Amino acid sequence: MPGTAEERSRVLAVIRALKAAGVRVKNWKNFLDGGSAARKTEGFAFGRDLSLLPQRQVAEVGGSVPQFLVEACEFLSNHLHTEGLFRKTGSLARIRALRTELERVECMFSDSSALQPCDVASLLKQFLRELPRPLIPCELRGALCQAQGLEEAAAPEAVGEGPVLLLTALFPPAQVRALRYFCSFLQRVAQRYECEVEISLRLLESLITFQMWSDQYNFCQKQLTFN
Repeated sequence: MPGTAEERSRVLAVIRALKAAGVRVKNWKNFLDGGSAARKTEGFAFGRDLSLLPQRQVAEVGGSVPQFLVEACEFLSNHLHTEGLFRKTGSLARIRALRTELERVECMFSDSSALQPCDVASLLKQFLRELPRPLIPCELRGALCQAQGLEEAAAPEAVGEGPVLLLTALFPPAQVRALRYFCSFLQRVAQRYECEVEISLRLLESLITFQMWSDQYNFCQKQLTFN
């Protein structure tokens, strides 16, 4: 379905601003297809478009986000202390069973006490990998890399709104909301990691200081014994 006149004007304004900033977007007319039109939601399934999945209203992103994404991130937020949360795969048998269960029932995580954090993290990664339209549109990745390079090379005061931010105005609305929500979750993960690294570094510093003091003490004791 063709985009409205207002939508066309918005996209053209973004494209002109990007061109002025030195960023070229290939096949930009694809963003005039009216992809933001409302579509009827269906049951949850992996590999289904974001806009067709059961939704939950999230105030911080100003709209709806897939229920699975919200519940998975909420569950994982309570298990950020788990070692290798996104590195370890988990049990393949449990993951297959959980995936089947999620596609069968409406309630995503009805019995969270029985779930393993690494299994849920693996399912979240599968969900994102199997999206027919990724959170970051494939056709904009080249332009995003170019825009990021321009921002890094420019002086901070010369960046202004920034071509990266302008490019996000071309993302489908469902992708924008899901990406904002997921990035907020990743920020919490990063903060937890930074906190753990800081604690580990302080502990390491304390251990090194203690070891140096202990070695010096032992050396002095040996010297006194020898004398």
